[in-house]
Amino acid sequence: AMQTERTLTLTMTCPDGVGIVEALDEGPIIEQDVVRIDHDDAPEDLVRYGRDIEKTVLARALKYHLEDRVLLNGHRTVVFR
Repeated sequence: AMQTERTLTLTMTCPDGVGIVEALDEGPIIEQDVVRIDHDDAPEDLVRYGRDIEKTVLARALKYHLEDRVLLNGHRTVVFR
């Protein structure tokens, strides 16, 4: 049987590179990641994947910010690697 593969994407955003906003996903994109999911994955698996990727992406985004590697340029966000 053919398997269909999908992805779950998480994006970390932050207003002007600093602070917390009231609205989810408001502000420039700092970091993103993707995890592959399969049609056999149960809803509990998807929740676990989401939590795992959220921790990883949040840690990277905070690291970039604390290292002053996030620069806003108009409506664009530059993250120096």
